[in-house]
Amino acid sequence: MRSQTTDTQTALLLLRKHDDCSGSVLDQRRYAQAAMLAKITQLSCSTEAVVNQRAAKSGIISFARGAFCLICLVFYTVLYAANAAAQQSDNNTEATNKQANSNLGRPLIDNTGKKVTPNYQITLPKDHGEHPEYDIEWWYLTANLRDENKKAYTVQWTLFRFRTPHRANNWDNGQVYMAHSSIHAQDKHYFSERFAKGGVCNAGVNTVAAQNATTNKPLLSLYMDDWLWQSTAPMKDQDGSDQPVALSMMTSAAEADKHPSLFPSRLSFSAVEVLKHKNVSSSEHSKPGSASAILNLNSDAEFIFHGNNGYSIKSGNAQHASYYYSQPFIDVEGVISIHNSTPANVLKADTEHADTNSKDIKVSGKAWFDHEWTSQLIDDQTRGWDWFSIHLQNGDKLMAFVMRLEGQDDYMTGTYIDAQGKVKVLLPEDLSMTVLKTTHVDNKHIPTKWQIKVPSRELDITTEVTKNEQFNPSRFEYYEGSIDVTGSHTGVGFMELTGY
Repeated sequence: MRSQTTDTQTALLLLRKHDDCSGSVLDQRRYAQAAMLAKITQLSCSTEAVVNQRAAKSGIISFARGAFCLICLVFYTVLYAANAAAQQSDNNTEATNKQANSNLGRPLIDNTGKKVTPNYQITLPKDHGEHPEYDIEWWYLTANLRDENKKAYTVQWTLFRFRTPHRANNWDNGQVYMAHSSIHAQDKHYFSERFAKGGVCNAGVNTVAAQNATTNKPLLSLYMDDWLWQSTAPMKDQDGSDQPVALSMMTSAAEADKHPSLFPSRLSFSAVEVLKHKNVSSSEHSKPGSASAILNLNSDAEFIFHGNNGYSIKSGNAQHASYYYSQPFIDVEGVISIHNSTPANVLKADTEHADTNSKDIKVSGKAWFDHEWTSQLIDDQTRGWDWFSIHLQNGDKLMAFVMRLEGQDDYMTGTYIDAQGKVKVLLPEDLSMTVLKTTHVDNKHIPTKWQIKVPSRELDITTEVTKNEQFNPSRFEYYEGSIDVTGSHTGVGFMELTGY
């Protein structure tokens, strides 16, 4: 009786402690299992008491114990099945996947969400969080990294949120989440995609209490299952005060204390090797490799607000727009772990040494973070976009994109940020973006080489992909890959292409 009672108390405590999804990610993922455990354990304890009482009266204790064991076996079999079902739904649920087909995710949204307006003032760090009344939102990190031997690696981690028009049940909060992870080496690509329904605490953006921290300030947590990007408690200066955290457009210091900052932070995720087998028999196929990353992210720069203080127009008639801000000054240090694939014949012959191809790689470099939300971006007129984030060698940064719309001229805009963080908004007349080369990749013709000019900054650069195969094989397939920059300035960056 004692062990079952302890389990019940633990489960109920877990439920009371985390009934608002504010606990640790691990506890959040176990929320549903804890509820089932509490109910089953309470029922099994009651059953044990009744059985023992009746058995004592009838003198058949052995039978009662056997019956109780059988009952416990049945209940814990149910618990095991419930756990298995919960874990299955946590990963790439087929039902959610079927909602999402090609063409930029229209099945997930209905374009009835709250509209963005020019008079909204983005306030940080509060607006690092979710905006569920808008149709679509993403938190997007890309990083250009190198190891100790100067070998290049690139990383992408993105959490998407979609507002859905109908709620299936009381667990459904009207949101669907999608997360993408990607790691590129020169000859390998690792990518994974996950989906989750909102309201069950295994995906989202929220705050958690700092554990053993030097401050009472909460931490910001972005997560999907065990993929986690979480801010860390600020370190103390020598005089005992918190080190300053750069914030833009903050209303007051008191307001800052209510909401967690995004940096410094740590990101951890995994991905599976993308294999493309051509004219190879199934017996020769390799077991896919995998990769994971633990990255420490830090920035003391102010956040950058695109367009008009974060109100970013995406079309000539201003019908397409979003709230959009970035942090392009992020220093990255961490480890990428590569678990190489093993040929099938080797696996059959020597499964004992299947993991000997694993290695940890120390990396460092620069990252770019985007946060964007809107209900006026994806509609029947949207054909796609070509987007660039560029780290120039002199410390300057450039964001530029072309929005391709049906029945309208392509719309071009951007933001130039100098090394001190001074911003110049680039209107269509302030820059030019010209395709110099297209390449046939994965049965699509895509622009892989561009010329970008910003005359006011004496910028005339050429961008070219570091390798052609950089499509993310997701439910919504798109190109997300690293680029090299040459010309009047040199540098590195990322290019995203959608709608091809």
